[in-house]
Amino acid sequence: MLKSGFDSIGPALFVAASIGALLPNMATACVPRLVMPAELAIITLVPDGDGRVSSEINFAWRGCAEATRYHLYAIGMNAFNPIINERELTSATYRYRGTFHPGGETNWLWKVRAYADGEWGEWSSIRVWQQFSE
Repeated sequence: MLKSGFDSIGPALFVAASIGALLPNMATACVPRLVMPAELAIITLVPDGDGRVSSEINFAWRGCAEATRYHLYAIGMNAFNPIINERELTSATYRYRGTFHPGGETNWLWKVRAYADGEWGEWSSIRVWQQFSE
């Protein structure tokens, strides 16, 4: 007599195996882990002669082997528009070069998500960094 999949592995394992077959990306989902800037990192900016501040900020995260690209998003806590909204990054690092106004936004949020198996995964946790002018 032939046994069904249910009979041969038991009800709990059969259900788990069936869900895994229907939702294969659930088991292999990739959520990047943020590395730098670290949580509550403080970046000190030095103004140039025209009253603005040029800055370089290095971002890094632990990527996923199956990811083909990453989406990095960074925005000021009180801003409407992000300073970074890059969806086509192919490595787990990014160097931002920008100009800031002294006395402007000081608290910034950033997060990353990975594109794998034809779809975007969940966002990473959110980290905050702070910038201050001398």
